[in-house]
Amino acid sequence: MPSAKPGDSFRIHCTGCLAEGSIFDTEEGREPARSLSEGIAPEVGLPLRRGMEDGGTLQVFVTYATTEKVTLNANQPLAGKDLLFDLKRVKID
Repeated sequence: MPSAKPGDSFRIHCTGCLAEGSIFDTEEGREPARSLSEGIAPEVGLPLRRGMEDGGTLQVFVTYATTEKVTLNANQPLAGKDLLFDLKRVKID
C-alpha cells in the first residue's frame, strides 16, 4: 500500500484457514473429570495447561463437561473462524 496516507482506513478479511488455522478433530480428547487439578470444577470454556512429553505445556479448553468426564480441545480458540480487521493508518515513518 505505498500510496496510503495517514488517516486512510482499510478492512482486511482473513478466512479461518488463513487466520488461526483449520480445526483438527485430532486435537480433541476425553478424560476423567478427576484428572483435573484438585479444586478445579470442570466448566465449558475453562482454559487449562497440560504438560507435554518434551517438558513444554499446551493450552487446552474444556468443550464438554460432566461430573464424570471432560472433553479437552487443543485447537486455537479462533481456529476455523473468519476474522475481520478494521485498520487505520496513523503514521508513516
